[in-house]
Amino acid sequence: MEKAVDTLVKWALLLKYEIIEKIEQGRIATIYKALHKSSDRLVLLKVISLDLVKDNEFLNRFMEIADLRREIKHPNIENIIEIDKSEEILFVATEFYEGLELSKFISQNNQLSADQTLQIISPISEALVVAHAKNLIHYDIKSSNIIITKEGKLILKDFGFTYAASVSKLTKKDKTITNPEYKSPEQVGDKKIDYRTDLYSLGVVMYECLTGKVPFKANKPLATALSIMGDAPKEVKDIVQVEEKYNNIVKQLLEKEAEQRISSAEELFNRLGIDKNKIQKSIEIGEGKIDLNYTKCIKCEKHFNPTDKKDNIEICPECTEPTEYEQETIRTLNNVATQLINDGDYEAAFYKFEEIEKLDAGNIDAQKGKDICIKGAWKFEEKENQTLSDGVLDEVENIDEKELDNKKSDDIGNFEDKKLYNKKSDDLGNFEDKKLYNKKSDDLGNFEDKKL
Repeated sequence: MEKAVDTLVKWALLLKYEIIEKIEQGRIATIYKALHKSSDRLVLLKVISLDLVKDNEFLNRFMEIADLRREIKHPNIENIIEIDKSEEILFVATEFYEGLELSKFISQNNQLSADQTLQIISPISEALVVAHAKNLIHYDIKSSNIIITKEGKLILKDFGFTYAASVSKLTKKDKTITNPEYKSPEQVGDKKIDYRTDLYSLGVVMYECLTGKVPFKANKPLATALSIMGDAPKEVKDIVQVEEKYNNIVKQLLEKEAEQRISSAEELFNRLGIDKNKIQKSIEIGEGKIDLNYTKCIKCEKHFNPTDKKDNIEICPECTEPTEYEQETIRTLNNVATQLINDGDYEAAFYKFEEIEKLDAGNIDAQKGKDICIKGAWKFEEKENQTLSDGVLDEVENIDEKELDNKKSDDIGNFEDKKLYNKKSDDLGNFEDKKLYNKKSDDLGNFEDKKL
């Protein structure tokens, strides 16, 4: 099922995007790293679950939020490139940010200083001022949804689309509580929510920055949810040394009742005490503690993951020549793919060419082969009582059926003639015998009389 969906996504978005790899698969969306062909830049493609797309309530809310997201431009909010629907594929294309999730940054440093925490919370709270003014709730603020880019810029991602999923019958039916640590009491209690749920979640992130841990975390999600609704969190000042005003800000953000929290993102920003005109849009990473796990290629000067290096040479996979063994493997894969195309199995051939590209990024023959596969590939079409997992391909493009028949005739030859002859013999049996008997009787009449 998963492989069929991935293939469907590739073909549905082929004209605009080239899928590079799958990054993550969740209940709401599957995320792919892709190349935007017209601009030649990397993007994240967030392809919404096919089941959710069929839910009209979700789809209506999603499109409402999509319209709001298009209106919001802020340096600390993930940049939307496109929101569109191609066939049954609903997707969001966003800018691709090289960097590290805040959750990992905190883990590397155990806990952050008050100054570092301010540099994170202040721009994110300012971003919420803009979003809340448009009546847009994030609904899923957590440290893993905040990215620190390689330039030190803070980006709040996945804005609003979790909220759209909350109205779906599918997600309402699924009572599983996932990752509740950052959810507000009204969220885990399934009560009416407003923009103040974002303030609670941002309070959890601030608590995590200062202490290195979230205020509530039990062995099971349900136990965590119950603590969020009923228990008082341990105060920040009881864990680390911190100014009283920051302890009080966190304490008030984490109030159980929304009415008792800091009233707005703007009030939070003001209480943090940073001049709006002088706010830093990036975090100071200090003393080189942050490890983004990227290396600069000495050939093309692009950054890449050093785990992809060969022989510890500072060269990215795109600039690295394949070894003799890899070259032999590429030749074998190319021969197999060519044979699969001749056999009409375009999908299998397509994946063989992708294996070649993993060994030799930018291989011209593989790129041409994939184009041939796509042009000759069968179209996916859902049929009643069939699922994508069947791998059913319903119709083939541009294949001359007469040519196909001729090919069968050439290959099968005498076997088909014999088969047809035997069929005729079986079907006509007695008729042929009678015809032959009558002919013999006419020709040999007198002889038979004499014999008799």
